Amino acid sequence: METLLQKDYAVINYNLDKDLITLHFVSDVSLDNYKFLLNQLLEKITEKKNSKLLVDQRYAEKISMEQKAWLISQWFPVLQKSVDKQFKIGVVSASSMFARMGSEYLVNTLKSKGELEVQIFGTIQEALKWVNEN
Repeated sequence: METLLQKDYAVINYNLDKDLITLHFVSDVSLDNYKFLLNQLLEKITEKKNSKLLVDQRYAEKISMEQKAWLISQWFPVLQKSVDKQFKIGVVSASSMFARMGSEYLVNTLKSKGELEVQIFGTIQEALKWVNEN
């Protein structure tokens, strides 16, 4: 596994054998850092041309509406144009009820906006199993 980016609030790793990039949030993140992080993630996805993404939000309890709006309206459309239609995104939600509801809203919105496969999970193991299915 190769570490592509490491900050105090998140880590981006790449697993060549599994064709998988993982984004692990270590803590909550400001809007500016969120944008920087996701733009770096997009750059790494474009560079590696991988087909799977796992986003681990277990330690990011608060993703603001402003962050979600930016992701939906600005970042996700660019991602869709940058990857194959078979690209899969597995999202592992934080365990709190409100964080889970926010993640479900985000995932459902992304599903309605595009053709990429996006699913939400309660554990890393469930998400890895799903993204690695053909």
